[in-house]
Amino acid sequence: MAAPDDLAAFYDVVNGDAELVTVQGVPDVAAIYSSASEVVLGEAIVTAPTLRLPATVAAAEGGAVVVRGGNFRIRQVLDLLPDGSERLLVLAKVT
Repeated sequence: MAAPDDLAAFYDVVNGDAELVTVQGVPDVAAIYSSASEVVLGEAIVTAPTLRLPATVAAAEGGAVVVRGGNFRIRQVLDLLPDGSERLLVLAKVT
């Protein structure tokens, strides 16, 4: 597993690309948002908003996420690294 210091630098909201979001009711989670990522879901490649975050953040399919004032539902949770230290949340915009 990656050292916590490694992820702390990656998810720096002051000097990095991370921003504070709310995941399943937990505010101030440092994560990296993309409004249009290409991800593989099943046998299809889709373009969807995503949120990259440490695996220590509790997230499950159907959970709520607030990013930049927009409301999303977690469509799928994908492990990013073999060590399980990061996840990618595939999101769906809630209207």
